[in-house]
Amino acid sequence: RNAGVDISAVIHLKVADEVVVDRISGRRIDPLSGKIYHVKDSPPPPDIQDRVIQREDDTPETIRRRLVTYHQERDAILDFCGDRVRTIHVGDGSPAALPADVRSMLVFDEVRKAVEGDTYWGSVIRSELIAKAFEC
Repeated sequence: RNAGVDISAVIHLKVADEVVVDRISGRRIDPLSGKIYHVKDSPPPPDIQDRVIQREDDTPETIRRRLVTYHQERDAILDFCGDRVRTIHVGDGSPAALPADVRSMLVFDEVRKAVEGDTYWGSVIRSELIAKAFEC
């Protein structure tokens, strides 16, 4: 508020640590094109698989160290944000959790629902109508 910014919602993606480790440590980058791949979910084509690289900080050990820091600081941030926090569970075993192998578009859809609340379905219908208008 001191900066003149009023935060209406904070998205907290609560993802199981092993899902985070798997997603980040499986990431590979083509140094020529900059395109990002994943060894399991979106492997590079055979003609470039030998040139893709893993970032130094994408190793399981480094990711686990970063997660320790995240867990130490997360609660203070969530407490500060209070009732503005919207939590989306991914692969963490909670009843409403999205599966661990969920595609990013489904997570984004859940973020939209959390932010837009009651107006979410209206925006989905508007989006579909706009897309259909372009199909003509």
